[in-house]
Amino acid sequence: IVKSSDSGDIWPVIIGAVTAIGGLVIGLITYRTQSKESRFLRAKDTQKDIIFPIIKEFDESKGMKYAKDILDGKNIVPRQGWEVNYGYYKMANLAIILRDHKKNDINDPGEMAIRHSFDVLLDFFCKLEYLLDIKLIDEREIEYFRYYIETASEKKPIMDYINTYKFPLH
Repeated sequence: IVKSSDSGDIWPVIIGAVTAIGGLVIGLITYRTQSKESRFLRAKDTQKDIIFPIIKEFDESKGMKYAKDILDGKNIVPRQGWEVNYGYYKMANLAIILRDHKKNDINDPGEMAIRHSFDVLLDFFCKLEYLLDIKLIDEREIEYFRYYIETASEKKPIMDYINTYKFPLH
């Protein structure tokens, strides 16, 4: 049996419990809102500080131009001093151009320029892979480069070059 004076004592407990629950709910809502805003701001910072600069580097790099042109199926127009005429510096001859220099010297300035271009491109891919590994970027953020990554990975001469010269790509 509860005395009428005891029933009045339960209201402070109920009010305290409701207040505590209300505070927890408000706290969780505030945390989730701030957490979403924080993730959004971090994503924006990642774009500004990492993604946009590497896109710019990729688009504006003169060092990658020959490699990207060959991956696009273009013939490279020989520059003055290159030893071979138009039609040689292309995908069909990439196995020769990217050969192991220890087995057959590289003396043609054109071949040297194209090899250097692939070095720059593959170093760039290494940078992307490193950024993925340390989780500064994720898979969807390399979508911009996907065409060149996939095209390069499908070409045996490029994969042989990667293996011969031990580029740290997976």
